Amino acid sequence: MVADADFDYNIKALNKAYTMANIIPQSAKVNQKTWTKVERYGRTLAQKLGYINSISIAEYLEPNNQIKNGIVIPTNLYRIYFNNTANFEKCFKYKNELNIDYKNDKLKEHEIDCDLIKINR
Repeated sequence: MVADADFDYNIKALNKAYTMANIIPQSAKVNQKTWTKVERYGRTLAQKLGYINSISIAEYLEPNNQIKNGIVIPTNLYRIYFNNTANFEKCFKYKNELNIDYKNDKLKEHEIDCDLIKINR
């Protein structure tokens, strides 16, 4: 789950972002309004720190929440940013909901303790 802007530095890398493996059903408002804030933040971090590692996670807590063809819609979306050299790590959680108040949405409201996300990285 990567944004095309994360790879626009190189046409080959950008083309690799456009695969079926990179498709996750997102609420239009989450994708176009709130999630874009965390993506913008990641690009700012990369400029500030020189590079940033980014991991996106889709969490499926409601397996019966499906669209056509049996595609399951993720309940939550996570973004992890880290740079071990700079000892930097921040994590964000977004509920994948149709009716969100994107006008009053703040990036800080989505920040969570990274220890809540259990993965090896």
